[in-house]
Amino acid sequence: MRSGSEHFTDPKVPAQRRYEALRAYFIEELSAAEVGERFGYSPANVHQMASELRSGKAAFFIDSKPGPKGPSKALRIRDQVLALRAQERSVTEIAQALTAQGTPVSAQTVWAILDAEGLERLERRAPAQRGAPPPRLEPVKSRAIPFWPAGEQIVCDHAGLFLLVPGIVEAPVRQLAVRNIGRDQPTLLITNDIEQTTKQLFGRYAERMGIENELDAYIGGFHLDALSSGLPLNVDLDTTLTVIAGNLYRLLARKLPRYERATPDRIWRHFLDSTGTLHLTDDTLTINLHLRTYHPVLIDAGLADQTTPIPWLDNRQLRFRFPPR
Repeated sequence: MRSGSEHFTDPKVPAQRRYEALRAYFIEELSAAEVGERFGYSPANVHQMASELRSGKAAFFIDSKPGPKGPSKALRIRDQVLALRAQERSVTEIAQALTAQGTPVSAQTVWAILDAEGLERLERRAPAQRGAPPPRLEPVKSRAIPFWPAGEQIVCDHAGLFLLVPGIVEAPVRQLAVRNIGRDQPTLLITNDIEQTTKQLFGRYAERMGIENELDAYIGGFHLDALSSGLPLNVDLDTTLTVIAGNLYRLLARKLPRYERATPDRIWRHFLDSTGTLHLTDDTLTINLHLRTYHPVLIDAGLADQTTPIPWLDNRQLRFRFPPR
C-alpha cells in the first residue's frame, strides 16, 4: 500500500472509522465478524450501524452552513442610518423609519453603526418632540461697544466658542497666489504651514481629494447644504467661513485626548455648545464654563492652566475656569 493508506485502514476519528467499517461491510461484502475484527466493533454493533444507515439515520458528510453572500446589513444601511441621524433622529426612530421603508433593522444594529462613527446618543426628548425636526436656533445678535466693560460679569449662551480663540491666535497663516494654472485669476492658497516652499504647498493642493473629504465633513457638521440664500456671494462667503471654522475645530481637536479625529458635529456637541459666564477685568477675560460631562478632557489638554493674549483686545489675557466636580 502507498504511504498514507493508514488513514483509511486504521482511521482514528470515530466518524471515519464507522464510515470505513460500513464501506467494508457493503462494498467489500465482508461479514459483520470480519468488519468488527478489523475496526474494533462487535458483530452486533456492525449490524446496528448498517440498519441505521439503511434507515437514513446515519450521516457522515454534512454540508456546512453557507455563510453570508454579500456585505453585512450594517454596511448596507450605514449611509441611510447616518442620513437619518443628520435629521436629529434617535436610535429608535431610525430603526422604525428603516423598518417602515422595508429594511427591518433593530435599534441595537443602528446604535452599533452610530457608535462606530463616533456619534453619541441624543438626549432624551419629550414624547411630543420625538420624530419632529430640530427647532431652529435664534440668530446670535452682536453689537460693538465703545469701551472695555471691566468689572462686568456677562452670562453667555455660547461661552464654549471661546475655546476656539487660542487656535486663532496661535496659528500663523500664509497667503499664496499662484498664476498660470488654467485660470484667468490667480489661485489663492491660505495655509498655516510656514515651513514648506510654495512649490511643495501647491503640489499638495493638487491632491484635492483630502480637501474635498474635509469639505464633505464640514457640510454635514455645519449644514452647509442648507444655505439660506442662493446668491453666489453668500454661497462663497458661507463656504469660506465654513472652511475656516472647520480648521479651527481641527486645531482644537488635535489638543484633546481621544478627539484627534472627531467630527465637527461631535466637537460642537461635547465642548463648544456650552454656556458660561464671562468675567472681565482691566487686563483679563476669564471664561467660567458651566459644568459639563466632558470637561475633564479640556482639563487634561491643559486649558485650565493656559493663558492666551488676544491681539485684537489689546493683548488682554484669555483664561478658562472649570467648576469643581
